[in-house]
Amino acid sequence: MAEQAAKNYIARRAKPSVVPGHVKLTFTQDIPRELAEQLSARAISEGKNLDAVVIETLEMRKGVNERVLTHPLASIRT
Repeated sequence: MAEQAAKNYIARRAKPSVVPGHVKLTFTQDIPRELAEQLSARAISEGKNLDAVVIETLEMRKGVNERVLTHPLASIRT
């Protein structure tokens, strides 16, 4: 049931991507400044954009824990 609701939500909110199998999903996060600065510093030091760092972090967390996370970036430390 949750999976179908998620598919419906993405179908309504997401935009097509040029990358096959991907969608563009835009949202705003309200996160602590310290965390934002840590993520930004990591992106700069790795030569990546902030979006890429956030996506990598979410993918890593998914592999560690498949449950729904209430704040997936809260424990990131660089």
